[in-house]
Amino acid sequence: MRSETHADTLQGIRSGCVDIMMMSLLYGTAVRVGEMRIVQLRDLTLTDGTPYVHIVGKGNRERHAYLLPKIFTNLKNYISLFHGEGSDGDTYLFFSRVKGKHHPVSEAAIDKRRLKMKDIIM
Repeated sequence: MRSETHADTLQGIRSGCVDIMMMSLLYGTAVRVGEMRIVQLRDLTLTDGTPYVHIVGKGNRERHAYLLPKIFTNLKNYISLFHGEGSDGDTYLFFSRVKGKHHPVSEAAIDKRRLKMKDIIM
């Protein structure tokens, strides 16, 4: 049996942060999985007045999904942790790395995280 290392613990915490942020954004804004997976940092307006996410939906229809105060705060913290200060606006909010490049996370990966969270919550 393998014992958990400090690196494993940190990876688990990071993964949990991603899971919670994804689920908060999905359920707090009612965006579709396919819409959320292609959100880039430039699509976020994180001013204190009226923070929102610019969404391109079905049929290339554009809309704004406004962020609740708690989601706004968590999203700022998430970006700071996973993207840093000088991040490129073209970077995907939720990404996977393939050969050092960032790509949008797949719908299958999001569904896997949703199912994992469902088991924890229920």
